[in-house]
Amino acid sequence: AGRQVGRVYLRVWAGGWCLDKLGGLLAGVAAFIGLDELGQTLVTLAFMAWVGMEANDWHRGYFAKRGWREAGPVAAANSNGALRRFGDLMALDLETA
Repeated sequence: AGRQVGRVYLRVWAGGWCLDKLGGLLAGVAAFIGLDELGQTLVTLAFMAWVGMEANDWHRGYFAKRGWREAGPVAAANSNGALRRFGDLMALDLETA
């Protein structure tokens, strides 16, 4: 299990690195075509906003392709309480299926 988690983190960091380089390339192209500082800033902010809005969907899709399923958020005072609540959610999910 630890090896699989390591691969997931490597993949997430690699994706972040690629997005960073794409953002830099986009800023370079904006400067090359002659946009002023305000135009370059707006292009960069638009790219960052797009990545920010889409990143969670990319993350969820990555895990869905590998067979993981999002059951929902679980909050509790400690890990034992969270595990108990998660079990309750899964039991409810099985009853409705």
